[in-house]
Amino acid sequence: MKIKSLLIVFLLVFSSSSIFGQFAFGVKPGLGVNSSYFGVKVDNFVPYVGINYFRAGFEVTGAIDLSGLPLSKSIQSDDSPTTEGSVTLYNLMVGAKFYLMKKKDVSGYVTGSFSHMFLSSGLEIDGENVEEFEDIFDDVSINTLQFGFGGEYFFAENFSIGGEFGLRFFLIGYEPSSSDDSSGEMELSLNVSHTYEALSLNFYF
Repeated sequence: MKIKSLLIVFLLVFSSSSIFGQFAFGVKPGLGVNSSYFGVKVDNFVPYVGINYFRAGFEVTGAIDLSGLPLSKSIQSDDSPTTEGSVTLYNLMVGAKFYLMKKKDVSGYVTGSFSHMFLSSGLEIDGENVEEFEDIFDDVSINTLQFGFGGEYFFAENFSIGGEFGLRFFLIGYEPSSSDDSSGEMELSLNVSHTYEALSLNFYF
């Protein structure tokens, strides 16, 4: 269902670009938080969407300590289990960029975006699926707000290189769906903010 929703969003962006303006595509490479976007450039306004994907898998043979996780006792009783698992992240972003000024081939802009991270996971111990592990990640919420400003140098009408500086906020929460006031289960709320710098390659068609 999540993948279908993402495909619908991208389809709307592609179809609207031919009606309202230029199709825009850009990448922000780097060793830290990199990203890409697809949007529509209408005069000085560029609404856009983006997606990032990450997956990690693991396999452990032998006894491991799972006592810190809310797993069933029957699953933890094996002395030497084979444990396989994976965690998959889809980060969906929506945002906009607005050009404020232009001097010759240089354009200055402000930008803002919001992103939500979809998490899915799986864990098997000796071939038996552990649903409790999936529930842990289902109860995690990760959102990001980002505001910045920058400039683009247009080498041609269809290509520019930009530099950007801004502030990014991570809003992270964990609330067990099965918890109540008397359960005593841990709930977590964590807010992290930091400045960022980015170099971008932008294409307009």
